[in-house]
Amino acid sequence: GTITEYSQYASVKQGDTVFMPAGTLHALGPGLLIYEVQQTSDWTYRVYDWGRPQTETRRLHIDKSIAVTRHDLAAPILPSPTFGDGTRHILTQCEYFTLELISASTRTVELDTQNETFHALTVIEGRAELVSATETVTLEKFQTALVPASLGKYQLRPLEEACRILKSSV
Repeated sequence: GTITEYSQYASVKQGDTVFMPAGTLHALGPGLLIYEVQQTSDWTYRVYDWGRPQTETRRLHIDKSIAVTRHDLAAPILPSPTFGDGTRHILTQCEYFTLELISASTRTVELDTQNETFHALTVIEGRAELVSATETVTLEKFQTALVPASLGKYQLRPLEEACRILKSSV
């Protein structure tokens, strides 16, 4: 019950990116809406549950958490990049994934899976059309499309207003 006394607190604002390597002890504060990309894992260790008692379905994993927590890691807060019409910015990347921000207001953005990796696209502002050789799909704010690696080339077109889209891939 004393973990919060030894924790560091960080203020974040809309558009910030925080990369937390595996083993980073972390918690989210109130009022945050986040987009989390993570490496494939079936493990989450709960170290503290904010005063709630441990139950059969919400166990604490104190010993396991101590064994895997990395004290030598930092989680830098990266500010939001400058938006432009048709711009693409890598927000963060590691050996497991890349997270990119795509911004457009009038320009169509050309993308290509190169038959190597899926693209997970989530609209975080505005609306967009995902256009392939065989299909067009409209994406509203907070909708996600999974583009299979086999698709190859496709386009993202902003609709009516500026849009911002997060694209994650391996």
